Amino acid sequence: MQLGYTVPNQWLSRLKVRTLRVYATGFNLFVWDKLKLWDPELAGDGGLKYPIQKTVSFGIDLRF
Repeated sequence: MQLGYTVPNQWLSRLKVRTLRVYATGFNLFVWDKLKLWDPELAGDGGLKYPIQKTVSFGIDLRF
């Protein structure tokens, strides 16, 4: 899932910036299964070795 916001151009004209976008990206945030011990991405080992990893990253896309 990715959520982002692009700042309107009229706000950026004074800063001499062409595009400014702020975003957050998440991977494996939810498992939609009633089985809490198994994630389909773990290739059938039951997921008992490592916890299910969730990844969240934030970023800024700035273009002059």
